[in-house]
Amino acid sequence: MNLRLLKKIPLALVAAVAMTSAQADVFEDLGVHTAPFLFKSETVATGAFADIFVFTVPVGFNLLGSVVVSDDDAPDFSITDGAYALASAGIDGVFNTSDDSLSAIFSFDATTGSAFNAAGGGAGLYAYAIFGTGVGTEGGRYALTSFIEADSATVPEPETFALALLGLAGIGAFTRRRAS
Repeated sequence: MNLRLLKKIPLALVAAVAMTSAQADVFEDLGVHTAPFLFKSETVATGAFADIFVFTVPVGFNLLGSVVVSDDDAPDFSITDGAYALASAGIDGVFNTSDDSLSAIFSFDATTGSAFNAAGGGAGLYAYAIFGTGVGTEGGRYALTSFIEADSATVPEPETFALALLGLAGIGAFTRRRAS
Protein backbone atom coordinates (compact mmCIF):
# COMPACT_ATOMS: atom_id res chain seq x y z
CA MET A 1 0.00 0.00 0.00
CA ASN A 2 1.46 3.33 -1.07
CA LEU A 3 1.75 5.79 1.85
CA ARG A 4 0.91 8.74 -0.41
CA LEU A 5 -2.34 7.00 -1.29
CA LEU A 6 -3.02 6.25 2.38
CA LYS A 7 -2.57 9.93 3.28
CA LYS A 8 -5.33 10.81 0.84
CA ILE A 9 -7.89 8.63 2.58
CA PRO A 10 -10.53 11.03 3.85
CA LEU A 11 -11.00 11.16 7.59
CA ALA A 12 -14.66 10.35 7.12
CA LEU A 13 -13.66 6.99 5.64
CA VAL A 14 -11.33 6.22 8.57
CA ALA A 15 -14.09 7.23 10.98
CA ALA A 16 -16.69 5.17 9.11
CA VAL A 17 -14.46 2.11 9.23
CA ALA A 18 -13.79 2.79 12.90
CA MET A 19 -17.50 2.72 13.65
CA THR A 20 -18.53 -0.32 11.57
CA SER A 21 -17.01 -3.67 12.33
CA ALA A 22 -18.28 -5.13 9.04
CA GLN A 23 -15.69 -3.16 7.07
CA ALA A 24 -12.69 -4.04 9.22
CA ASP A 25 -10.91 -7.38 9.54
CA VAL A 26 -10.63 -6.75 13.28
CA PHE A 27 -12.74 -4.19 15.14
CA GLU A 28 -12.16 -4.01 18.86
CA ASP A 29 -13.02 -1.53 21.57
CA LEU A 30 -10.02 -1.58 23.88
CA GLY A 31 -11.89 0.37 26.55
CA VAL A 32 -10.26 2.98 28.75
CA HIS A 33 -6.49 3.42 28.30
CA THR A 34 -5.32 3.95 31.91
CA ALA A 35 -2.11 1.96 32.14
CA PRO A 36 1.12 3.72 31.13
CA PHE A 37 1.01 1.61 27.98
CA LEU A 38 -1.55 -0.44 26.08
CA PHE A 39 -0.33 -3.50 24.17
CA LYS A 40 -2.22 -5.35 21.44
CA SER A 41 -0.91 -8.01 19.06
CA GLU A 42 -2.69 -9.51 16.08
CA THR A 43 -2.12 -12.26 13.54
CA VAL A 44 -3.50 -11.43 10.10
CA ALA A 45 -4.36 -13.68 7.18
CA THR A 46 -2.49 -13.60 3.88
CA GLY A 47 -3.62 -10.62 1.84
CA ALA A 48 -4.63 -7.04 2.55
CA PHE A 49 -5.96 -6.22 6.01
CA ALA A 50 -7.39 -3.25 7.90
CA ASP A 51 -7.77 -3.50 11.68
CA ILE A 52 -9.46 -0.87 13.87
CA PHE A 53 -8.90 -0.39 17.60
CA VAL A 54 -11.00 2.21 19.42
CA PHE A 55 -10.07 3.41 22.91
CA THR A 56 -10.71 6.23 25.36
CA VAL A 57 -8.09 8.37 27.06
CA PRO A 58 -9.64 9.46 30.39
CA VAL A 59 -9.64 12.96 31.84
CA GLY A 60 -6.34 13.63 33.57
CA PHE A 61 -4.25 11.72 31.01
CA ASN A 62 -2.54 12.58 27.72
CA LEU A 63 -1.88 10.26 24.78
CA LEU A 64 1.84 10.49 24.01
CA GLY A 65 2.31 8.26 20.98
CA SER A 66 2.74 4.72 19.79
CA VAL A 67 4.87 2.04 18.18
CA VAL A 68 3.78 -0.65 15.71
CA VAL A 69 6.15 -3.38 14.59
CA SER A 70 5.60 -6.44 12.40
CA ASP A 71 7.00 -9.84 13.31
CA ASP A 72 9.03 -10.66 10.22
CA ASP A 73 9.32 -14.41 10.64
CA ALA A 74 9.53 -15.21 6.92
CA PRO A 75 8.44 -17.31 5.19
CA ASP A 76 5.61 -17.99 7.71
CA PHE A 77 4.72 -14.49 8.91
CA SER A 78 5.54 -11.24 7.15
CA ILE A 79 3.81 -7.90 6.46
CA THR A 80 4.57 -5.46 3.65
CA ASP A 81 3.29 -1.91 3.15
CA GLY A 82 2.39 -1.64 6.82
CA ALA A 83 0.93 1.68 7.94
CA TYR A 84 -1.23 2.94 10.75
CA ALA A 85 -3.28 6.04 11.44
CA LEU A 86 -4.37 7.66 14.68
CA ALA A 87 -7.72 9.44 14.53
CA SER A 88 -9.44 11.50 17.21
CA ALA A 89 -13.22 11.81 17.59
CA GLY A 90 -12.73 15.41 18.69
CA ILE A 91 -14.38 17.36 21.48
CA ASP A 92 -17.84 15.87 20.96
CA GLY A 93 -16.49 12.31 21.39
CA VAL A 94 -18.32 11.03 18.31
CA PHE A 95 -16.67 9.83 15.10
CA ASN A 96 -17.79 11.11 11.70
CA THR A 97 -18.58 14.68 12.82
CA SER A 98 -16.96 17.97 11.83
CA ASP A 99 -14.46 18.08 14.72
CA ASP A 100 -12.78 14.72 13.97
CA SER A 101 -9.10 14.85 13.17
CA LEU A 102 -6.52 12.54 11.66
CA SER A 103 -3.61 12.99 14.05
CA ALA A 104 -0.92 11.09 12.18
CA ILE A 105 -0.05 8.34 9.72
CA PHE A 106 3.08 6.21 10.19
CA SER A 107 4.59 3.29 8.31
CA PHE A 108 5.83 0.16 10.04
CA ASP A 109 7.82 -2.99 9.34
CA ALA A 110 10.01 -5.45 11.22
CA THR A 111 12.57 -2.74 12.06
CA THR A 112 10.26 -0.14 13.67
CA GLY A 113 10.03 -1.70 17.13
CA SER A 114 12.10 1.07 18.68
CA ALA A 115 10.64 3.89 16.56
CA PHE A 116 8.39 5.85 18.93
CA ASN A 117 5.91 7.98 17.00
CA ALA A 118 4.81 11.03 18.97
CA ALA A 119 1.18 11.84 18.22
CA GLY A 120 -1.81 12.20 20.42
CA GLY A 121 -3.66 14.59 22.63
CA GLY A 122 -5.74 14.91 25.75
CA ALA A 123 -8.78 13.07 27.02
CA GLY A 124 -11.18 11.74 24.40
CA LEU A 125 -12.10 8.95 22.01
CA TYR A 126 -9.41 7.73 19.60
CA ALA A 127 -8.97 4.97 17.02
CA TYR A 128 -5.93 3.27 15.54
CA ALA A 129 -6.49 2.03 11.97
CA ILE A 130 -3.76 -0.46 11.01
CA PHE A 131 -3.30 -1.41 7.34
CA GLY A 132 -0.98 -3.66 5.38
CA THR A 133 -0.60 -6.87 3.44
CA GLY A 134 0.17 -10.23 5.03
CA VAL A 135 2.61 -11.90 2.64
CA GLY A 136 3.87 -14.86 4.68
CA THR A 137 2.60 -18.36 4.07
CA GLU A 138 0.59 -18.01 7.31
CA GLY A 139 -0.11 -14.26 6.88
CA GLY A 140 1.55 -11.75 9.17
CA ARG A 141 1.79 -10.59 12.78
CA TYR A 142 2.15 -7.16 14.32
CA ALA A 143 2.15 -5.56 17.75
CA LEU A 144 0.78 -2.14 18.72
CA THR A 145 1.94 -0.34 21.85
CA SER A 146 0.28 2.94 22.82
CA PHE A 147 1.61 5.21 25.59
CA ILE A 148 -0.13 7.67 27.93
CA GLU A 149 0.91 9.72 30.95
CA ALA A 150 -0.90 11.54 33.72
CA ASP A 151 -1.54 15.18 32.93
CA SER A 152 0.84 17.11 35.19
CA ALA A 153 -1.70 19.92 35.51
CA THR A 154 -4.15 17.57 37.29
CA VAL A 155 -1.68 16.57 40.03
CA PRO A 156 -0.63 19.67 41.97
CA GLU A 157 2.84 19.81 43.49
CA PRO A 158 3.08 19.90 47.32
CA GLU A 159 4.29 23.50 47.09
CA THR A 160 1.00 24.42 45.40
CA PHE A 161 -0.97 22.99 48.31
CA ALA A 162 1.26 24.81 50.81
CA LEU A 163 0.83 28.10 48.97
CA ALA A 164 -2.96 27.62 48.81
CA LEU A 165 -3.12 26.87 52.54
CA LEU A 166 -0.95 29.91 53.29
CA GLY A 167 -3.29 32.06 51.20
CA LEU A 168 -6.37 30.71 52.99
CA ALA A 169 -4.72 31.31 56.37
CA GLY A 170 -3.92 34.88 55.32
CA ILE A 171 -7.52 35.50 54.21
CA GLY A 172 -8.77 33.99 57.48
CA ALA A 173 -6.44 36.16 59.56
CA PHE A 174 -7.42 39.28 57.60
CA THR A 175 -11.13 38.52 58.01
CA ARG A 176 -10.76 37.84 61.73
CA ARG A 177 -8.75 41.00 62.31
CA ARG A 178 -11.28 43.06 60.37
CA ALA A 179 -14.21 41.60 62.36
CA SER A 180 -12.69 42.57 65.74
